Amino acid sequence: MNNNNSIQSLNKTISYWGKGLNVFPEELFESTNIEYLFLNSNNITEIPPSINRLQNLKVLDLGNNQIKSLPVELFELEKLETIYLSNNFIETIPKNIENLKRLKFLYLDNNLIEELPSEFGRLKSLEHLYICNNKLNSLPLNFGNLTNIKTLFILNNNIKLLPTELGNAKGLSFILYEGNNISNIPLEIFSKGSKAIITYLKELSTDEKVQLFEAKLLTVGEGAVGKTCLLKKLKDFEYKIDENQVSTEGIDIDSMTLISNNSTEIKLNLWDFGGQEIYHSTHQFFLTRRSIYIFVWEARRDDLNVQFDYWLNVISLLGKDSPILIVCNKSDERYKNIDEATLKTTFKNIKGFHKVSAKTGEGVKELIKAITNEIEKLDHIGDYLPKKWIDIRKYLEKENYNYLSISHYIQICEKNGLNKSSALFLSEYYHDLGVFLHFKEHDILKDLIFVNPDWATEAVYKLIDTKFIQENYGIFSSADLSKVWQEYKEEHYKYFIELMKKFEIIFGIGDNKYVVPELLSVNSPFSKSSFNGYKRFVIEYPFMPSGIVTRLMVKLQHLVNTRKIWKDGFELQKTVTEKIPNQKYGEEKYRVIEETKGIVISQPFERKITIYLNGDNVNHLLNIIIHEIDKIHISLNNPTNDLKIPCICKECSKSSNPSLFSYSQIINFQKKGKGVITCNISAIEVDIPKLLGLYSKNSIQFNSETQNITIINNETNYNL
Repeated sequence: MNNNNSIQSLNKTISYWGKGLNVFPEELFESTNIEYLFLNSNNITEIPPSINRLQNLKVLDLGNNQIKSLPVELFELEKLETIYLSNNFIETIPKNIENLKRLKFLYLDNNLIEELPSEFGRLKSLEHLYICNNKLNSLPLNFGNLTNIKTLFILNNNIKLLPTELGNAKGLSFILYEGNNISNIPLEIFSKGSKAIITYLKELSTDEKVQLFEAKLLTVGEGAVGKTCLLKKLKDFEYKIDENQVSTEGIDIDSMTLISNNSTEIKLNLWDFGGQEIYHSTHQFFLTRRSIYIFVWEARRDDLNVQFDYWLNVISLLGKDSPILIVCNKSDERYKNIDEATLKTTFKNIKGFHKVSAKTGEGVKELIKAITNEIEKLDHIGDYLPKKWIDIRKYLEKENYNYLSISHYIQICEKNGLNKSSALFLSEYYHDLGVFLHFKEHDILKDLIFVNPDWATEAVYKLIDTKFIQENYGIFSSADLSKVWQEYKEEHYKYFIELMKKFEIIFGIGDNKYVVPELLSVNSPFSKSSFNGYKRFVIEYPFMPSGIVTRLMVKLQHLVNTRKIWKDGFELQKTVTEKIPNQKYGEEKYRVIEETKGIVISQPFERKITIYLNGDNVNHLLNIIIHEIDKIHISLNNPTNDLKIPCICKECSKSSNPSLFSYSQIINFQKKGKGVITCNISAIEVDIPKLLGLYSKNSIQFNSETQNITIINNETNYNL
């Protein structure tokens, strides 16, 4: 060691960061004063046992080296507070790591570690553990003993179970868990993120655990195919068909008990959906994942292709991987062959085809067996929940509550051992599960919990089904509500109205009046000539869910011209004004500096939405519309779609029917380094940057209440 290094060795901090070292510098052991040692970004392959001579070491950085194993002597340095060992080839951690009683920070990212020793749980001072991108299959059960742990980074491992004992780690505030196969956290909680997972684990760790065997079965199909009778037959095989059975209006919710193949009782919540088209868009809020679907059809109907196309597509979109059983009811009367092989190829989640008769009982027991088999495969069956959660739910069901004020609900929870914070967490979980309806972020609805969702949804559908409202094309006033909801208390009306607004079923049109867009006239107030001078944009769908444009109408209600609305479209207008300067005292006059109009039209048979725009700022109004449609798409699990934008070549610019480019295709061309795209009509090459400059899909934020818009375009944020 030269004199310079000798002097350095007297210091408490030594750094050989990125010096190209192949071995650990032995000369370091001549000093016992070192507290901070940085050897990051070298080629060191092993740590010598003599490292235990550095007894004053507090921080050791050996990240970004070639180290494969750790000597036990390393963990004899009991003053260590921080260790960096990320980006090496370490496979195992010695058990005597428990000696590091002062260790607060441990970095083990990007190694080959498959297991952590149980002694890890004795690192009582550990606050932050980084062990992402390893090969861990599990975490030690005694991780809950890490009373000071605050953050746990386990990204990209093979971990399947998070130990419940983690809930005992009182200081734990954040887990980075993505990239694993964790299966013991209910999806409704898992999807909420780190905070929800930690809350769940803490609740489990302080209470007895109970397994929940419960699932949701949804029957869908057109009206009058026998869905209700079939469900009654499933529930009671001795049930006799009522020939005068009335078609379901809205949704009916019931339950039954199934006995699994291993003799476990499973509660099956039965959702019977009315099949009339008027309900299609509203039903979408209740078609959920991790459920089982029965699509019921009957052979006497002539519109089978339309039925199968709509219902199987909407289930696949909203139910995702949920199993589907295709059931032909009334098979005792007539049966029609269908192409089962093609259907199964197209819709991968079809699990079987059944012929039944709710009237005679034919095929019903076989259907129950198929339902049982599919339910047992659902990954949430048998989820563990705190016993208090189950007890609270049972109490509410026993008391037959339809709704509760939030204060009353919290009182009940507190009597059952849950504090206010845990009670609100539980209400959110049961909301996501479909047990409750509680919109805790809503200014009005946050004050009420719909403990019986059937009671609330029945009120919603009752208004939609009211004849005089239908005859008035969906327009009604507050004064009409007492005629619609005669069996409900007047104090409930505001909650039902807010619930319908939340579901984007209605919006206000002034003077205590409302409109249900789905009930509007089917006749458009526009002729073909109305679109002259407008730019045309199109969104095309392989499958277009119902109600996108009516929901869009609700979202953009403050821009909508309510004199020009109909079931499949609406006109909207965005006006920007400025205050006229130099006015007399007390005067406030404004002038229009920008005006843009639009017409949005749903064309369900063509599976597209057409947007016509004209005025001073077409791009900004387009962005407002697309932004709100994108939010609807997200709520519908992102149906596949393609935005088409008009060509800007000389010929198309003068045409009322210009060529349309696929926006995704333009972006793809640009990513591949193409600067131009060819017009399909004129064959003129169009400049892509110029095209995107005119019709860019900016990231925007739009407050429909205030009509304030924030456009975020690349690196520039500005307000309109």
